[in-house]
Amino acid sequence: MRITKLITGLALIAWAVFTLAQALNLNVNPAGDGGPALNGSWGLVIAGLYLVAGMIDLTTQPGVALNSDVTVLVLVLIVWLMGISEVGFSLDLTLWSYLALGLVSLNVIWDVRHLPVES
Repeated sequence: MRITKLITGLALIAWAVFTLAQALNLNVNPAGDGGPALNGSWGLVIAGLYLVAGMIDLTTQPGVALNSDVTVLVLVLIVWLMGISEVGFSLDLTLWSYLALGLVSLNVIWDVRHLPVES
């Protein structure tokens, strides 16, 4: 469980950095329908959510409780909802949101399957 949390946390932080770079690029080079302020602002919000989710996944110890996994799943679900509603930069954001949701869902399923069984 420790390896899966490490991989998921690092992937979410990497996606946060990539999303942040895209958002800052959109603030400089407006290419979206909503203009640079709308696209860049949503990118900053989404990068922040990815960063928080990745930090939660990296800093929590794997154990009996799934509190951190549920928190990360809720944060990524919020990002996924933003991605499918096509706010910000649509295609890239949608792709990253689906990948993050899939990775975090697999992490939660893995952690649930490997919980210690009480007698």
